[in-house]
Amino acid sequence: MSKKHKSTIEWNSLKDSILGKHARKFDAILSDMDNEEFCNMYLKVLEFAAPKQQRTEVKDLTDPADQIVRIEYIKSESDKDVN
Repeated sequence: MSKKHKSTIEWNSLKDSILGKHARKFDAILSDMDNEEFCNMYLKVLEFAAPKQQRTEVKDLTDPADQIVRIEYIKSESDKDVN
């Protein structure tokens, strides 16, 4: 079992308070902001509360050049895969 670093525990506590007991107050403050200020603050807090996910690339495997080709080398009839 790993021991959490003190700062990690404190950040998690702050995050829990923003999402929990201070959520209504924070929402009221956000509601009073103009659109640009609201967007800036909302995105900053969103990144803190839900950190960015690592980007992954999805390939289109319909291109024959990207498809996997399985080649079996059979020395004798007894080596054949029975499927």
